[in-house]
Parts: sequence; C-alpha cells; structure tokens
Amino acid sequence: MKMTRMLQDVYQILLTLSMVLVLWMIINEFTQYDALGFTGLWYELDLRIEGSFATWLESIGMFLCFLPAYAIVRSDTNKVISSISRLFFLALTAAAVFLAADEMLGIHERVGEKIGNATNLGAGTFLEGFAWVFIYGPIMLGGFVLFAYTVRDVMRFVASETWGKLKRILLIIAIAIGTILALEVGEAYLYNILGTRSSLMTLVEESAELVVICGYFKLMQLMYLDTEARPS
Repeated sequence: MKMTRMLQDVYQILLTLSMVLVLWMIINEFTQYDALGFTGLWYELDLRIEGSFATWLESIGMFLCFLPAYAIVRSDTNKVISSISRLFFLALTAAAVFLAADEMLGIHERVGEKIGNATNLGAGTFLEGFAWVFIYGPIMLGGFVLFAYTVRDVMRFVASETWGKLKRILLIIAIAIGTILALEVGEAYLYNILGTRSSLMTLVEESAELVVICGYFKLMQLMYLDTEARPS
C-alpha cells in the first residue's frame, strides 16, 4: 500500500512538473525570455537551453521513472511474469538512470561526436554530426523487441480494463516518440542543410519528451498495480 501511494504521488509530481516546464517554454517563446521584466532569468526554466535548471528537473523526472519498473521486479507477486520479462523490467530501471544522466550531461552527443570523427558516419548527409543516431538506433530496436515480448507476457495476467488503459497509453507514447524522431530528423536537416534552427520545433520536441516520461511512468505504474493484485 505504501509503494502504491508513493508511485501515485510521484506521478502527480511528474505531471505538475511537466505542465510547469511546458508553460514556461510557451511563455518564453512569446516574451523572448523577458516575462515580467526579468530579462534572461527565464532561460533557466526552459528545456531548450542546455544545462539549465529545467534540464536538471527533467533529468530528475527521468530518474524517478526507475521506481515503478523496479517495484515490479521487487514485488512479492512478480512470479506471474516470466524471468525474461523481469529481466527486461530490471533493464528499464537501469535505462531510466542512464537516460537521466544522459539528459543532463549530453552523453549521446559526446559519444556520437567521437564515433563520427573516427568513422565519418553520416558525413555528407543531413545527419552529419548526429552519429549517435546510428548507435542508439540498434539499441532501441532491440529494446522494442524485448518490449513486445514483455507486453505479450503481461497480457496474460492484466485485467481487461487495465489492458484497455495500457493500450491507450501505449498509443500516446508511440505518437510522442514518433514526433520526437521526426523533429530530430527535421532539426538535423534544418541545421545541416539550411543552416538554421527552429525554436518552435524544439519546444514541441521537448514537450513530447515530457509526455513520454509521464506516459511511461503511468504505464509501469498500472502494470505494477495489476501485478500486485494477482496471486503469486
């Protein structure tokens, strides 16, 4: 019961935090970071600014995403799912921690730069300078394969009502991820081919990332609740 209450509280925090960050990005877009006369102050509350206070807050949000997946792994009733699925949920906890660090430190960009310089991946194309895409792509593909297996495994024990909610959340997450990928490609094209950037595209992309964070947390939370409701 304590874990259930804590997960719900954390989810509410993530929702509130996400709405505040999106609101401030919108305000900054229309006021050019000069709301209420505090010139420059609002840079720290804009996810489009690397290393800002807002980026740190989003990083914390990503880190908190380890909680529901880890709760499933440690649940006394987790024998209802297979060992492979439990391993996948454990991998998700590690991924949440890594992505939190990556968001704040830009690990993927640093790795991509090193690999791009060494192999010339993407050289001469609009993806030049975005070599990390070629590294993260196969990892994401493998993750989706495991995810598909886990979803199939989970379908065996979730209630029909819960499964309906899971499908809606999965659809929202899929749309948000598709939006992020499309905008990443679009930004790469704008930057490398046209030599410009779009703050509005970045705003939508960062907002979509928050949707993924909140949606993922809710997805794992529902799985945990249904797992706990099943006999071991």
